Amino acid sequence: MKSTFKFTAILLAGLFLFSCTKDKNQSTESLLTSITWVFDRLETNSQDELVIGLLALAEALMTDATYTFRLDGTYTMSALGETDDGTWELSSDEKTVTFDKGTADEYQQTIVKLNGNELVLRSEEDPADEEPYSVTFYWLRD
Repeated sequence: MKSTFKFTAILLAGLFLFSCTKDKNQSTESLLTSITWVFDRLETNSQDELVIGLLALAEALMTDATYTFRLDGTYTMSALGETDDGTWELSSDEKTVTFDKGTADEYQQTIVKLNGNELVLRSEEDPADEEPYSVTFYWLRD
């Protein structure tokens, strides 16, 4: 299962600069860490059939996946009875989350939307042999 998480991490590598929508009364860190997030769906703007197929597989594997962010800068992602632990860090502008900073598995996601009920994270993929595309993950409050 660790390879599934690594595959997902590779899909999510990159940074996509989108504005962040969040509750104005709570800090980003507070909103991230106060909720267990349950995977809802993912979307892509890719037109490549291989990419679409791989993302459909990733989406199926992530059914019932959860994300738990902790104040100590660690996270746990659980899916298919397996867990993956790592670290997370919020950028100073609170728009980007860096996962597993300083490791071979490091990747970033932009916070597109964050409130007490929904977390939307997006990454930009720019593979050498394909057109760039984005992947957007939707997480809901548990």
